[in-house]
Amino acid sequence: MTEQQKTIAQLMEEHAITGKVRLFSRAPSRPLTKEMIMWIGTFHAHGETLKIPHATSDITPPTPQKVLWTILLEVEQLDRGFDEWANENGFDPESSTAKRAHKKILAYEEQLKSFLGEPYTDFLSAIL
Repeated sequence: MTEQQKTIAQLMEEHAITGKVRLFSRAPSRPLTKEMIMWIGTFHAHGETLKIPHATSDITPPTPQKVLWTILLEVEQLDRGFDEWANENGFDPESSTAKRAHKKILAYEEQLKSFLGEPYTDFLSAIL
């Protein structure tokens, strides 16, 4: 576990956030690449629940901290602007796929802000 993940773990403990990860599905990814495994991280705090998908080719289940760290990193990248975000994430900025993916990350950003509340910025700081 990296220092960043420990910080996420400490923040989760400090703010009484619990999480579990379960297997969602296995699906072939793009041709000539590894199979992608979809995990779902479910987080609970203060009577609220947040579900976050996490795709990986690793068969080892990610920790809840890893799932949260990954989505926070994706959200943090939104500050770069759409074209730069698309290029850095391997999308053609003109593609509808890029626009849909960007829209999903924007939605997760709002969900994270709502779920985490005031500590949202502390969690973002923990990934940098």
